[in-house]
Amino acid sequence: MRAQTKISLGGSAINKFSGICSCLKALFVALLPILASTVWAENVIEEIIVTAERRSVSIQDTSIAITAITGDTIRDRVITSSIDIAQLTPNFFATTAGESINASFFMRGIGSNDFQPTTESSVSVYIDDVYVRTPYALAFDLMDIERVEVLRGPQGTLYGRNTSGGAINFVSKRAGETFAADVLAGIGNFGQQELQATIAGPLSDSSRVRLSVLRKKRDGYVDNNITRDPGEDANLGAPSEYRNANKWSARALIDWSPSDRVEAQFSVDYTKNDVVGNGHQSVVVPATLAALGTPLIDFSGDGTADTSFIDLGIVFGVLSGQPGPGLDVRSYADLDGDQWAGSYNLPSEEKFKTYGGSARFDFDLNSVALTSITSVRKLDSDLQEDTDSSPNTSFHIFLDGRIDQFTQEFRIASQSSSKFQWVAGAFLFDESFSFDERIHAPFLAAFTGNPFARAQRWVTDQDTRAYALFTQIDYAMTAKLHLTAGLRYSREKKDFELAGFVQDDPHAPTLTQPLFAAVDTSETWSNTSPRLVVTYQPSDQQLIYLSWSKGFKAGGFNAIAGTASFGNTPYDEETVSSWELGYKSTLLNGRANLNLAAFRYDYMDLQVEDSLFLPPAAPATFVTNAGESEVQGVELEFAWLVTDQLMLELGVGWLGAEYTEFSRQLAFAPIGTTASLKGNELVRAPDFSGHVSLQYETTVNWGVVRSVRYGMDYQYMSKHYFTSENTDALSQDGYGLLNAQIALKLGQDIELVLFGKNIADRSYFQSVQDATEFLTGTILQTFAPPKTFGLRVSYHFGGG
Repeated sequence: MRAQTKISLGGSAINKFSGICSCLKALFVALLPILASTVWAENVIEEIIVTAERRSVSIQDTSIAITAITGDTIRDRVITSSIDIAQLTPNFFATTAGESINASFFMRGIGSNDFQPTTESSVSVYIDDVYVRTPYALAFDLMDIERVEVLRGPQGTLYGRNTSGGAINFVSKRAGETFAADVLAGIGNFGQQELQATIAGPLSDSSRVRLSVLRKKRDGYVDNNITRDPGEDANLGAPSEYRNANKWSARALIDWSPSDRVEAQFSVDYTKNDVVGNGHQSVVVPATLAALGTPLIDFSGDGTADTSFIDLGIVFGVLSGQPGPGLDVRSYADLDGDQWAGSYNLPSEEKFKTYGGSARFDFDLNSVALTSITSVRKLDSDLQEDTDSSPNTSFHIFLDGRIDQFTQEFRIASQSSSKFQWVAGAFLFDESFSFDERIHAPFLAAFTGNPFARAQRWVTDQDTRAYALFTQIDYAMTAKLHLTAGLRYSREKKDFELAGFVQDDPHAPTLTQPLFAAVDTSETWSNTSPRLVVTYQPSDQQLIYLSWSKGFKAGGFNAIAGTASFGNTPYDEETVSSWELGYKSTLLNGRANLNLAAFRYDYMDLQVEDSLFLPPAAPATFVTNAGESEVQGVELEFAWLVTDQLMLELGVGWLGAEYTEFSRQLAFAPIGTTASLKGNELVRAPDFSGHVSLQYETTVNWGVVRSVRYGMDYQYMSKHYFTSENTDALSQDGYGLLNAQIALKLGQDIELVLFGKNIADRSYFQSVQDATEFLTGTILQTFAPPKTFGLRVSYHFGGG
């Protein structure tokens, strides 16, 4: 059992942090000549206005731990994806598997690692105040963004959808009063090509429009060692490269002001993503195999056990019809040492289309403001995955489905200058989806003794209807002391249908049998979540706040089940009680900002991903509840305009996140046989994470070049685990990433940017999936992209 994790830096983390400090010291020594020859900054750090509290206010005046990333930062540092914003946010972990649009967000150790269509993220994502539910649509390219607001901690009293982990709001750029156009073209290694274009301006005296498009392509960077012609499975015939990029997006925004008291905003968007993703590395864990009693074969004849072939014929015998060494029932292991190559016989294609529209109306009713936001969103998916990552058909997944989402939010807020400021609202969420998932796993026929069970199929339909009423009141007790109180009531109902089958073919079966009696059930959850904040401002440059709040995330159903009982049994809601103490200050006459936050969470029934093989179903991942969990941590954010040319930014997070009550079902043991995971760390919750950034810009007279900007970003993350068991085979050691940019401004409107990402070519896992319970002790490793570099050219014409 692991020792309990506390808020402290272990020796390894201290050494790593000391290494960062040493690098910074060396960097500052190199910059001394620049600092010595440049006057100290007379300007101040640009004020960032956010709407996190449903009113426009400086980020330094918000009683929330919030990171705001501006559109200029996104452009200058070549931040291209919603996943990349985690690089600039303390205690925030974001990832996806391969080039998929399925995203996992973990904030302060709280998040979801499961990609079932029924799963909802613990970190809520909003695009222009419109909630986006499904994790299948959360990894997207950033196109024409004004800013991103990342709110850490439970959010509910001001946001339409309650959330237990945090909230992210992506705010699009709007059209100005004059005509403007932007074009960006880029190329890079692995054949990368990128094109973005925006045109904006007035349509009439009362309306403006902004149109944006993005096209991105890139070759794959994982080679396939085999390119096999289609065999008995019509879907076989794999490409030569995996992990490519092939996507395009378009968006139209219209602002309309029919009168001085009415503002309207309309938007429509469309995104298409068509990639060959994944490219897992399938690695056998010998210790796990030994525990399962599965012998290894001396295939090379040198007297040692090889891990590339496992004699599963001993296990299945003649039932499988394929006895002997080399039987590939999850027995193949890619052990050539090349993380950028594998042997795949199925195109791991992911085809997603997401599209939607929204209409927002703001009414000025003198003393109050009324806001209405209506939206519809849809997603169509068609996915197939070579899950076994081998040259044989051992475990393939096929998934297609559709999601339809409707949301409606009403808010009314005070506009007076009295001591009382208030906001109240109502939120409606209505979603329906249908998914058809098929698993082609021929070994199931041998394992279950059912010759038809070469494939299994689950057909899932779910309707979710949720509504919430929320309010928040701010009272200025004195000029320096403010009290905030909020309350939210949430109610959610899910109607769930599930049918499971075994069949002889995953696509065109001739023999089909029910796996269990069809499931048709429903469940309702409700919750009341309060929030209290005391804010004290000793001066215009300082703010101290203490907040207490509760968060809630409804329970749900698992889309894959082996029995009717399991399908009918929902997992429970999760709730959190949160304390946070924060300090925000403006220093050096406005040239520096220092923000600190310390927090503690107590979670009940935290929803966590698990994996298990419970016959007669195929191996599967599902969501269960950990009884109790505890999270505590500290965050620091510091920005300093050292000179008018040099900006330093630093963000650091320390985290202690552990299960204090959690028992897990053991694999290959009778139901009810459990092991305690008390004291284990939460998934994707590193003890330490941090980033440092330096941006230096100066004017020059190099022919047509008018200015040059040098940028460097370094991010470090300590060791963390991918599963709640906290095994080293399913973990990532601490690592650091270095990105850099050099930008040349040609005249007033043209900019050339040479950039590199992960320029030290650090190798680390993007995700690791536990397949050790799929009978063979195998894990699936997905490596993050290697070193990439490229050149961007942008042109701006007209106004803002």
